[in-house]
Amino acid sequence: MTDYSFQPAPLADERTYTLVDHRLSCRRSGGRDEWTLDLSDVDRAILVEHRQRGLVMWRLDLLSGDTLRRAALNSNAGPGALDAETYLGLVRDICTALAEAQPGFKIEIGEYGSARRVFFAMGVVCTAGGLAFLLATFLIEPSAERIAVGAAMLFMLGGLGLILLRTHNPWQDPVRIDAEKVPALTDALKERQARRSPVPAHDPGHPG
Repeated sequence: MTDYSFQPAPLADERTYTLVDHRLSCRRSGGRDEWTLDLSDVDRAILVEHRQRGLVMWRLDLLSGDTLRRAALNSNAGPGALDAETYLGLVRDICTALAEAQPGFKIEIGEYGSARRVFFAMGVVCTAGGLAFLLATFLIEPSAERIAVGAAMLFMLGGLGLILLRTHNPWQDPVRIDAEKVPALTDALKERQARRSPVPAHDPGHPG
C-alpha cells in the first residue's frame, strides 16, 4: 500500500490517494473517503498539462463508463514545489498499475472533449484577431509605426492561435503512449520542474 498526500490547489483541502494493487482510492483530510476505483475497470486515461505565468496544472482523468475520477494539481512551475514531486509519483504509479491491470493500455495526452473544442475555438479567435489587427493598420491611416505594431500583434496573437489550433484540433486523433512508458515521462517532468524557474509561459495541454 502506498499513500500520496498533497493539496490539489493552494486553498483546497489536502487529498490522500492510496494505491493498493490495482485499486485507487481518494480521501480528504480528516479521513473522509471520496471514491475508490478499480483500475481494471478504467476505459480511458488522459494526462493533461497547462503552464502559464509561473504556474503549472497537471490533471489525470480516469474514465470508467460514465464515471470520471480525477487526480489534479495546481502548483508553482519551478523548483521547491514539494507537492509536484508527490503528484508526479502518483501519476507514475497509477499508470504502472494500469499497465499491470490491463496490458497494452494507452494513456492519452492533452485535452479532450469540450475542453479541446474550446481551446481550438480560442485558437481561431486569436489567429483571426491577429490578422484583423494587422489589416486594420493598413486600412486606417497606415504608418510605419502602426504597421510595426500590427505585425507584432499578429506575431503574438497569431502565434498563440496557431499553437492552439495545432495542439487542439478536434478532428485529429489524440496522442497516445503506452502506460508502461509514462514513468519515463514523469521523470522528465520532474527534471524540468527541478531546473525551471517560474517564468511566464504557456503550454496548451501537452506534457513534455
